[in-house]
Amino acid sequence: MLNRVVYAASEVEYGLAMDELRKFKHELAVSAEQKPEQWAQSKFNKDRWGRLNNNAIESWKNWMRSLRCMPIPWLVTGHI
Repeated sequence: MLNRVVYAASEVEYGLAMDELRKFKHELAVSAEQKPEQWAQSKFNKDRWGRLNNNAIESWKNWMRSLRCMPIPWLVTGHI
C-alpha cells in the first residue's frame, strides 16, 4: 500500500493512494505526509532518475549483428 503512494506517477494517483493508506492505518498516513517531496515520485520537482541509457543492450546488439548469419545451434553451444 505504501508502495502505491511512493511510486504514484501523478497527483491524482498519489491522492487516491494516500486515501487508501489513511483508511488502512491513519498513523502511518500522518507520518507519510511529512515532507513527501523527498520520497514520493509524484512530488519531485525534477525527473527522479535523470537520463537512462542502454549501453549494455546496444553493445550486445552490435556484437550479435555480426553473428546473425550463424545457425542458432552454433550460437547456443558456443556459450555453454
